[in-house]
Amino acid sequence: MRIFFNILLVVSALFFPWWATGVFMIAACSFVPRFYEVVIYGIAIDALYSSSYGFHGFSWVWSAYASAVLLAAHFLRSRLSW
Repeated sequence: MRIFFNILLVVSALFFPWWATGVFMIAACSFVPRFYEVVIYGIAIDALYSSSYGFHGFSWVWSAYASAVLLAAHFLRSRLSW
């Protein structure tokens, strides 16, 4: 499952719109425990596509989003029973 989500996120970051990549990041963190690679993908997307101006002056939007998704998924996984 981890390899599938890694391939899906690489393809998504290169070819799909930004919102699809965000949904796949949420799905990957929800189904795979401790999916720390999502932060690396966030940094890579920021390195590839962000501008020096960024979103209201913050250029590391995807890294912050990936970190927030990872923390939220960890918090929810600890409180839900699958």
